[in-house]
Amino acid sequence: MFPEGTRVDEPDALGSPHHGAGRLARDTGAPIVPTAILGTSHLWLGPIPKPRRIDVSFLAPVTVDAPEHIDERVWPAVQEEYGRLRATPGVIAAALAAAGLGGLLARRQLERSKPPRLLGVVVPKRLRRRSGRRARLRRR
Repeated sequence: MFPEGTRVDEPDALGSPHHGAGRLARDTGAPIVPTAILGTSHLWLGPIPKPRRIDVSFLAPVTVDAPEHIDERVWPAVQEEYGRLRATPGVIAAALAAAGLGGLLARRQLERSKPPRLLGVVVPKRLRRRSGRRARLRRR
């Protein structure tokens, strides 16, 4: 279960967490495993999956006593790990750096070393599409 509740279209941003996972963890006594996932945007070309590199990082489990601990304990760890994943160079960038063309790698790391932006509550993608269709129909 992912506390954001939806996908975020912007690659350098994270949505704000919902507290349902914290309530569930508190009621069951199960720890929450903070997870950062990078590279899941644009995975599908219609019904056909595209081969893409996806980075997944699992952190140490966190015990939650109150739903608000998602904001205090879990989400800062996810933000930090997400930023670390974004700053990690890919295979091609690492090969270019090894060949002496490291200027591109340094620029990329500088751009990605900034912490990810936190968006407010993100409306699920299905609802965003639906409202966009309605707006286009109103214009006609």
